[in-house]
Amino acid sequence: MKKIILLLIFLPFIGDAQTNECNNLTNFGDITICLPELIDMTECYSDPLVKITADMFKGSNEEEIIGLYLLDDVYDSRYDNFFEDGMGDSYIKIYASTGLKGLKADEQILDVMSSYMEDAFEDSKLISNVDNIFNDLDLSISVEKPILLEEYQPSPNIRSFIVLLKFITEDEDFIQVASMNIMLIKDRLIFFAFYNKYNGFSEIERTKGLSDYFALRLLKENL
Repeated sequence: MKKIILLLIFLPFIGDAQTNECNNLTNFGDITICLPELIDMTECYSDPLVKITADMFKGSNEEEIIGLYLLDDVYDSRYDNFFEDGMGDSYIKIYASTGLKGLKADEQILDVMSSYMEDAFEDSKLISNVDNIFNDLDLSISVEKPILLEEYQPSPNIRSFIVLLKFITEDEDFIQVASMNIMLIKDRLIFFAFYNKYNGFSEIERTKGLSDYFALRLLKENL
């Protein structure tokens, strides 16, 4: 019964098993990255409207978005209400730093970057940078200090952080649970974040499980 329950939880996001062909290849510097197909989610960063919106919310000028997955219904209705509803409750962003293009990395560098990211959650500059993005876009949104719930390693090539993010708007406050990840893909440092709406403690475990699956899938597709 437990196996059936787990299958039903993960089924909406599980695509076909790894194949020798990749239908979505993209480049980061001198490497080519395969972005796996997911059921019920569409990788759509090349879509002009999605790209414009995603680029508006980059964490820094050094951030280079490699891929973006939206739920199919959000993507299909993007020209109707995308600017009103945004990227939806659940989405995945894969990104990297332009300063790391062409630079090889190993597990030691991965650990250093992981320590840096952990410290960043305690740094008030992180909140200030996010607030500056909202101010530049003339949006009445602010964010409280993230709560780091867990740091762990799904595999030797992945470092993961589970955090809670609280956003405050004129109309309502809402909380996101996010999985922030640093990965070694083809000896390069690649980041990805899985954002999900917080609906209670069970959503934390679900987000963690789905993020772990995607991380391992992304890693496997790029061996």
